[in-house]
Amino acid sequence: MATFTLPNRGRRATATLCRIKLVQRLTLLVGLLWLVVPPAWAQSVFINELTYDSQQLLSGRYQELVPNLIEIAGPVGTNVTSWSLVFYGSDVPKDKLATRRGRVYGFTPISGLIRNQQNGYGTLAYSLEPATLQTAPGSGIALVNAAGKVVQLVSYGGPMTAVNGPAAGMVAQVIPRVHSATSGIQSLQLQGRGSRYTDFTWSELSTYSPGRINSLLETNPQVFQAPTSVALSVSTHTVREGSPDSLVVATVTTSAPVVGDQLVRLRVSGLGITADDYRLRDQIITILSGATSSSTVITIRNDAVVESTDSLRLTIDLLRSSLVLGADSTQTIAILDNDVPPGRFTLTEPLYNCATGAITFRISGGDGTPITYAAPGVQRPLLSSNTGVLEDGLRADPKVLLITATQSGSTVSYSFDFAASCAENSPPTSATTANTGCGSPASTLGQPLALLPPSYDCETGVIRFNTSGGSGSPIIFSAAGITSPTTNCVETLDPGNTDTNTYTITATQDGLTRTISWTRPCGSLRRAAPEQPSPALRIIVLGNPVSGDAILIEVQGAEGAYLRTSLIDNQGRLVIEEIREQPGTLERYVFPVRQPAGLFVVRVATAGQRAMVKVLKQ
Repeated sequence: MATFTLPNRGRRATATLCRIKLVQRLTLLVGLLWLVVPPAWAQSVFINELTYDSQQLLSGRYQELVPNLIEIAGPVGTNVTSWSLVFYGSDVPKDKLATRRGRVYGFTPISGLIRNQQNGYGTLAYSLEPATLQTAPGSGIALVNAAGKVVQLVSYGGPMTAVNGPAAGMVAQVIPRVHSATSGIQSLQLQGRGSRYTDFTWSELSTYSPGRINSLLETNPQVFQAPTSVALSVSTHTVREGSPDSLVVATVTTSAPVVGDQLVRLRVSGLGITADDYRLRDQIITILSGATSSSTVITIRNDAVVESTDSLRLTIDLLRSSLVLGADSTQTIAILDNDVPPGRFTLTEPLYNCATGAITFRISGGDGTPITYAAPGVQRPLLSSNTGVLEDGLRADPKVLLITATQSGSTVSYSFDFAASCAENSPPTSATTANTGCGSPASTLGQPLALLPPSYDCETGVIRFNTSGGSGSPIIFSAAGITSPTTNCVETLDPGNTDTNTYTITATQDGLTRTISWTRPCGSLRRAAPEQPSPALRIIVLGNPVSGDAILIEVQGAEGAYLRTSLIDNQGRLVIEEIREQPGTLERYVFPVRQPAGLFVVRVATAGQRAMVKVLKQ
């Protein structure tokens, strides 16, 4: 414990005059620093115990014999060397060169290193000569750090606004208790639980306890405990614009269960980021009392603008909260663009099935002439085939897959990190594969592969490809007008189209292909482009994947038309359907879903438009 003693009373008048002159110089110096360093009330270091009335009743008269005490508290490791305590007076006599409340009349330098006394916090006490601190109402003490910045300003006996010195213009925090130690050694002490000044309250007079946690108070003793911090995390740091899973889940997590509901604000910023780039479900995130986390969803919107990779910056701050910000209060998300200049031939991100290794190369633009592909490590029947399966050796030892495509002498390439893509998007992929139930019945495995007529629902347009026999390895299905090569055996056609009636369906397994011709049994139709709504009719899923028992959607662009909205499960069964004869510009639906996790299809149709979107329930 560091202790400083001021001159005794006999030399006080002369010493005070010297100190006042020194304080005036100090005031000028600190005042200049004050212009540079703005006020701050970062009170993790604060005055923790105080005595300012030095009188004791001895031999029938009051005598100034009890030392004054100022104790500070703060986090372990805080070094207060070169800090100071600056004293502010109230109605100070004229012979002390100050005549108004709130003026500096003295100071003392302090030093020391705060050591751990309880849960990472400790105290330092400083003993002052009796009657050093004035007792007139509205006197005060400023705790000033080595940079000349006021860490805390308190007043006792009444309110006070500092007139000069380092705290000039600041309003003091009033100590509501009054010290009058007329018998024994007593002090004012902070009580309660917490880590900052505002967490505690001032006690009634209690036994003097310099240099110790105020743990001996008869009621509500002082207990230091680490503050509860809150940090921000995100589900992914890279997302592709317009992809089916272009969702980012932002989660705030606290270091301990919170007491009372706590509000955390999420701010979105970034160079080139506009409101058209994203949709934020909740800006204010509420952590309920007793909980440790809460989340919201940011949907990355698709646009038709060719642009570079955008950087979306998420930052949290606190509203009506007793929390403190943790180390991770900011996260950055890279938004990869999916648009290319019109007509330019390019490769885009392939479709890849993490469970089976099936891959489909995709291009954009070009002149319509034949394309040849190269992709070391991918088994394909022809150079012109854009579908294949990754070799087992490559899947066992993942490397970045280099895909090239050549058209009319122009060659483009795409580097596809399939291992990273699966690690980031594995929940949607695995759920789709597990719930479609594609493949031949187990009882037929080992028999020759056969492609059977598909199952078809005339009402919903859902078609399921059926096979028998084979080796049990992934089967790739394709049918012009229905789907490009895919391992998904359940697809959805457009019941309202009448252009095509007969389809050629193929199934390929281990290089062996089977083909059948199939005619739709209940009228002609053609499958609409998957998941590509018309420009006017638009479906917005509020949260995809869905984690609860309801799917929330919005439909735009059907104003005044006859609108049919259907929800179909992963087996092609109609779950629910709703018809609205006079829809507005924005229609909202809440579809209850009590089926297990899996893939669902939302289809909307008017007299002249169709749109659909896939929804994953986790």
